[in-house]
Amino acid sequence: MNKEIRNLITSFILTFVATWATYFAIVFNDWNPYTMPGMVFFWTGASAPGWAAVLKVFFTYNKDKRRDYFRRCFSFKQIKLPYWAFIVLLFPMIYVIIILLDARMGIALSGMTNLNAYIAAPLTIPLALFISFLSGPGEEFGWRCYSVDPLIKRHGVLCGSAILGFIWSIWHLPLFFMPQTWHGQMGFKFAGFWAFMVQCIGLAMIMTWVYLKTNRSILSAFMMHFFSNFTYGRIAPCSNRI
Repeated sequence: MNKEIRNLITSFILTFVATWATYFAIVFNDWNPYTMPGMVFFWTGASAPGWAAVLKVFFTYNKDKRRDYFRRCFSFKQIKLPYWAFIVLLFPMIYVIIILLDARMGIALSGMTNLNAYIAAPLTIPLALFISFLSGPGEEFGWRCYSVDPLIKRHGVLCGSAILGFIWSIWHLPLFFMPQTWHGQMGFKFAGFWAFMVQCIGLAMIMTWVYLKTNRSILSAFMMHFFSNFTYGRIAPCSNRI
């Protein structure tokens, strides 16, 4: 086992220990993750992939690799216009297709409560954007780059991405024991955890494709995660966020 893989494994271990310890503290104490004190534990665990990877970057990368890492985290110019369009429009387009298919099959459409609320009070949109930035995309400082590069180097693009997607889905597992979260409301039925796992693997593959097409831009993965969460958690009538 080479040094790169050892560092990756220790990063995964640190991430899982930090997240699961804080998440299961919420579960065992029957706290609400969206109110105090559960909220402190929730955000500590949710941010673990990001800060664990950044710690490993500082301790295992040399100066040039650290500079390259942070450049790829924040460089907007690295993402060309066609990929910006793909990142921004992919999830709204998927949502529109779902609506059209539902209408075609005669399935009653949801009331789209969130979208109607934003139309009625557009000044709340910046707050919704800010919350969406906090709830998930920061994970990509760890999942993409620090994790995906050694995995695709060792297993290839498709298999490496699928492995990361599987690990990503398992990392969310404690959320399915919290009844206040979308994950907890769906539970372990097929349309819950198992469908969520497939979603994570599929999305990981798409994000890896964009990541490679944008010259390994970590920001591209951050923005895809953001638009996924914003579309399905803030606009769509469900809270199918990851």
